[in-house]
Amino acid sequence: MSTRLDVSIVYADGTVVTQYYHMDGNLSFSGQKLLDNYKTLKDANLLIEMGSHDDSHVMSNPQEAMDRIHLDEMKDLNNAYPSREKYKNLSDMVNRASQPTDDNKYISSDIEYHYLYSPNEQGEYQWNVMRRDGIEPLTQKLIDQERGSLAEVNWNKSKFTQEWGAPLTDEEKRSLNDSLDKQNQDLKYYQELNPNLAAFMQVDMRTLNWFEKQTFIKNLK
Repeated sequence: MSTRLDVSIVYADGTVVTQYYHMDGNLSFSGQKLLDNYKTLKDANLLIEMGSHDDSHVMSNPQEAMDRIHLDEMKDLNNAYPSREKYKNLSDMVNRASQPTDDNKYISSDIEYHYLYSPNEQGEYQWNVMRRDGIEPLTQKLIDQERGSLAEVNWNKSKFTQEWGAPLTDEEKRSLNDSLDKQNQDLKYYQELNPNLAAFMQVDMRTLNWFEKQTFIKNLK
């Protein structure tokens, strides 16, 4: 049975890019790889790029990912439709992940683990996991806790209900919103430390939409 995950990066202008991976999303698998081997924003970006080549699982390390990308480029191989999403901000991404089904019985997304690479309060990037009731740093302690039982960071598991994959409770939503506020504060501090980078990252959405449309049309020809 696949354990689905996604990897999201919060960029300097606040936009978020999310890449889906199909299996081995557990903390002790993908989480350990991210914590041990993907140390920089450049490394994390390889995880996004890998979605155009292989979205089955997170590669063991950045070099392995880079080798795979280069090999595919040499063979002119590419996944034309990577499972990737772009959001204006982190709140939009969280709203999409927590959207319930039409009958409000379940969460519509089948993603079980959400990993987030974003600035912290020291103005440095770090890996986080998104729980139903908040966002917290990905640490070795958290990974080790999963080895004994199903991790509470699994998006389908709630502290407040026994229903698997149930919609977020009001208490979970409040706690998650508090974490979003903290993430936004940390991002603002990062932008103050890197004003030129933040300004450079800002892209007019109309320009971005036009570019993606032209790329899509080009791929069809």
